[in-house]
Amino acid sequence: MRNIKLRAMMCLLLCLCLLPLAPIAVAEGGQKKVTVMVYMCGSNLESGNMAGTRTISEILGSRFNTEEVNVIIMLGGSISWAQGYPNDKLTILEIAGRRPRTVETLDGASMGDGNTLLQFLNYCHDNYPAESYDLVIWNHG
Repeated sequence: MRNIKLRAMMCLLLCLCLLPLAPIAVAEGGQKKVTVMVYMCGSNLESGNMAGTRTISEILGSRFNTEEVNVIIMLGGSISWAQGYPNDKLTILEIAGRRPRTVETLDGASMGDGNTLLQFLNYCHDNYPAESYDLVIWNHG
């Protein structure tokens, strides 16, 4: 399982690193080329090892092109978050600079419930229009 998580994280980072190399133009109407949605259920990966926090730091460090790419993260499902995000709520972050910015805090819900994922997908679609959308399910798999 750890191998699968590592591969998924590497794929996300590779995609974010390669995007600036692609000849991409921002689409008409202010929509961006890509919205990357990261559904991050921290569980014991965050509370035990700060793995979610490290992943967010790695995304920030990738220096992807924020003019062309949205990166939106919904996090929850952990007993504690190293950055102090509430453990009884769902937090939606926008990565658009050197720091993640909280754009929404929602009532707590199970991240294992398909309706919670659907809520996140709809939120991203409604608030971060793009030509295409990528989804990363971040957890044990």
